[in-house]
Amino acid sequence: EEISRYDSEQVLRLYGESETTYYEALAAGDDEKARIMLDQMYLARQELGRRDDMDRHMPAIDDHFQHAVDAYQPPRR
Repeated sequence: EEISRYDSEQVLRLYGESETTYYEALAAGDDEKARIMLDQMYLARQELGRRDDMDRHMPAIDDHFQHAVDAYQPPRR
């Protein structure tokens, strides 16, 4: 997977950029983009969790991710 080739700081930056875009998409009512960004955040979070040099960052990342999941309301059909 491509994300595994990034260094830890790049993955952390990707996570942050995805989080920003995620909340922008939520605010704009773009459910599809929000879902894609939430998936991207999840993949980055998983990758960071595998890296020993990211241990100190994981509690904050987990908090941010849980907040994002809680904020997501899929479209009702």
